[in-house]
Amino acid sequence: QKKQEQEKKVALQRKDNCNRAKSARNTMQSGQVLSHTNDKGERGFMSEATRQQELARFNQTIATDCS
Repeated sequence: QKKQEQEKKVALQRKDNCNRAKSARNTMQSGQVLSHTNDKGERGFMSEATRQQELARFNQTIATDCS
């Protein structure tokens, strides 16, 4: 019983991770300029290299959590 509850909890977390990663991937692939705020509170923009790194990370999450 307890094992089933734990498996259900993990499955829900994976589904949530999957949905978030898909949404984030869509944003990354949209081509729109993405901004962020650094530790000093200054606004910056995501470089293409960072965008590609994040895209790869989201694709990895999708591969593992959306199967």
